Order: sequence, then structure tokens, then C-alpha cells
Amino acid sequence: MWCKRVSSASGITPATTGRTWLDEAAGPAELALASQEARALNQCLQRLEQPQRQAISLAYLKDMSHSELSEQLQVPLGTIKSWIRRGLERLRTCLESLS
Repeated sequence: MWCKRVSSASGITPATTGRTWLDEAAGPAELALASQEARALNQCLQRLEQPQRQAISLAYLKDMSHSELSEQLQVPLGTIKSWIRRGLERLRTCLESLS
């Protein structure tokens, strides 16, 4: 689940939130919470600058490496790494403020 990967990468984990990851046997309450968290993540993603949002989305949704992103977006590898690092930092701050 990409939501879980992005949350983990930005430092939001079950250990930091006191919650557990959703499993296949989740009930209605857990599904509602997961939906709420997915909406919060989407809201925070929309607040990112477009290059950061694009780099993070491609890295986590399309499972692209930093090198692949650099080639596809035609920007230096260091720029990709900066966009992802700064974007994940902003995501973490945004998600913490919403929780």
C-alpha cells in the first residue's frame, strides 16, 4: 500500500502514532480510520510544490529509483534527492499537524 510507504518514509509509523498498520481482516472502524489517513496524506501531498509532489508520487506509486526519476524528469540526481527529502519533511510536518 503506497500510503503506508509514504507515511513510513516521512517518519509517520505505528510506533510514532501509537496505531497499527491496517491488515486484510480490518473491520469498519479500521477502514474508516485508514480512509481518513489517506485523505490527510492526499491533502498534505497537494500542499507540496509540484516538483516535490511529482518526485514523491513517482518514487512511491511507480516504485521508481532516484536514478530513474532523474532520467525521466531530466534533472540532476542531487535535485531529485533534495526534492524527495524536503517533500518528505514537509509531509511529516503536515501529517503531524493534522493528527
